[in-house]
Formats: sequence, structure tokens, C-alpha cells
Amino acid sequence: SETREAFLAASTQAVIQRLREQERELERLHRVEKERAAHTERLSEAVTRNMPTGLLLVNANGLVTMANPAASTALGVGAMSYRRYSEVLGPESALTRLLASCLQDGRTYQREEVDHRTASGETRHLGVTISPTYAASPAGSTVQARPSGALCLLSDLTELTALQRQIRLQENMAALGEMSAGIAHEFKN
Repeated sequence: SETREAFLAASTQAVIQRLREQERELERLHRVEKERAAHTERLSEAVTRNMPTGLLLVNANGLVTMANPAASTALGVGAMSYRRYSEVLGPESALTRLLASCLQDGRTYQREEVDHRTASGETRHLGVTISPTYAASPAGSTVQARPSGALCLLSDLTELTALQRQIRLQENMAALGEMSAGIAHEFKN
């Protein structure tokens, strides 16, 4: 009987010891996972903050939930977070209409070009890609819900557009010069 009790006590101690070891391992794994998640979040934030393309996230309620510095620069607006996109961009702007369509109908716009008037009155020519975002649907659900938001990528094409116009104007002037020289030559003949 004493041997049996000693055996049970030893077995219980061994089980308790194993449980403590497993608990320590779980704590270690949890700590590693938290560190990995924090690292991923920092990396994602750094990429978003430093990317040259403007990034704007809008939720289903029409609030800007995130805007990187490139978006602020392209739109000429600072402090956009948690303001209505229509207020930030202007209710009549082409960008507001595209975002509204994306949020209501789930439409995607790729490589659109729009003119945007900043609060300071400057007109910017923007390259825009807008796509809807969706919340994760329950397992097995095939119903496509309304978008949970919209993701908007912006590139300021203002200088590029001005350069293209200047090149076209120079090409037209060169062609006009050639034509004038040809007409003058014909007059001489």
C-alpha cells in the first residue's frame, strides 16, 4: 500500500512537472509569436510610410482609416485619418465619385487618370487604382457581401503630364518649322 502511494505520488509529480514544462514552452512560443507579429506590423508600417505611391484606406462608413505621407502629398491634404473621404477630397471631385462607386457597388478601377483640385486651388493630375476590400466571410459562405471598405493607390502624374504636353508642343513646332521651310522653298521655285 505504501509502495502504491509512493508510486502514485511520484507519477503525480512527474505529470505536474511535464505540465509545467509544457506551460513554459507554450509561454515561450506565445512570446515568440507576439514578437514576430510586432516585427511584421513594424515592417508593414515602414513599407507603407515610405512607399512612393499614395495609399488611402476608406472603411464602409466612408471614413479614411489610413493615409500614408505620399497620399497626403499627392492630394495636398494633411491629417486625413478618421475624416470622411468626401470632406477630404471634396464632394464634387472625380476621386470622390470613384470611391463612392467602389464602396456602393464593389467596382474596381485600374489605372484611371483624374484631375484633383487641392484645397490651395492647385490642379493635380493623378493616376488612380481603387479596389474594394471585403471582411473575411464565415467558413462555407459563398455570398459576396457589400465591400467593407476601399483601397486607393495614387500617383501624382502632374509633372509627367506637363512634360508630355511640352514634348508634343515641341514636336508640333518642329513639324510646323519643316512645313514652313517647305513652303518657302516652293515659293522660291
